[in-house]
Amino acid sequence: NNVEVLEYLVEQCSSSILTIPDNVGRTPCIYAANDGHLDALKHIVNVVGREEFLRTSNNGTTVLLASLDCGQSRRAVSVWAAEEGGWDMVEKRDSGGWSVFDRLVFSGDGEELAGEIASLCGDSRALEMLEQAQSALPSYPSADSEDVAGFGVWRGWPGTVSVTEGGLQLQFTGDTCTVRSGRGVKGQAHVYWEVEVLEKL
Repeated sequence: NNVEVLEYLVEQCSSSILTIPDNVGRTPCIYAANDGHLDALKHIVNVVGREEFLRTSNNGTTVLLASLDCGQSRRAVSVWAAEEGGWDMVEKRDSGGWSVFDRLVFSGDGEELAGEIASLCGDSRALEMLEQAQSALPSYPSADSEDVAGFGVWRGWPGTVSVTEGGLQLQFTGDTCTVRSGRGVKGQAHVYWEVEVLEKL
């Protein structure tokens, strides 16, 4: 989150260095948001402009979607991104069809932030998107429930999926589980994972 380093890079190269994506299309803006570096994000946007701010990765990740994974800075970064990007930012979905509202509602702890983002972006369509996400939420038990030995739901977006002798293994944020069976449940345009838990690693 060192703006002086960014200024030095621009001085030594050019402002285009702040637009170079990695091999999956994640830009410096997206990385700054994902890491919770709001000062760096604001500086990059100020240098490279709105078009770069609205740019998505190869799988459709936006600055706003990336900000949801930045821990303690999540609210500050995501609120700024929603306000700065407005409807042009908020309307975007990733390649799996997930909007910022789907991500927040399905995570189980983002309802308040989702409402704030919907009101900040300045477009009534955002409230409609939030309502759609809320109505698509299945009423299944969460992974945090005590009864995880039965058929339950692990909320999240698997970072890795691999096949082991015990079955399919999914790595979620903070938790890994081995499952006997799993299927994607269509909720409008996105997929929600249901798994039968064999063991929590």
